[in-house]
Amino acid sequence: MAVIVVNDGNFEELVIENKRPALVDFWSPGCGPCQMISPLIEKLAEDFKGDVDIFKMNISENNDIPGGLGIRSVPTLLTFKNGDLVNTIVGAPPPQKLVDTLEALLDD
Repeated sequence: MAVIVVNDGNFEELVIENKRPALVDFWSPGCGPCQMISPLIEKLAEDFKGDVDIFKMNISENNDIPGGLGIRSVPTLLTFKNGDLVNTIVGAPPPQKLVDTLEALLDD
């Protein structure tokens, strides 16, 4: 399963109503750090396949959801569990921090 592209129109259904934990990468095309972490996001989608759904939202094409969530810079990575916002990471984190964040979503 690859990263799923999400937009203002399907965010509620795909992320908030999702039965699995989710990570959403808010990015924009002109963002260097966004491009830098993109391969890591793709790898995590494979590594956590079936356990955590990984999404990307281009903030240049979507305004409502990022604005409503207070996204002010990219990359911003948000994690959700049972529809609730669990964690926010602003900037390009070290790979292990993202792995630890996703593993924490699976702990109950």
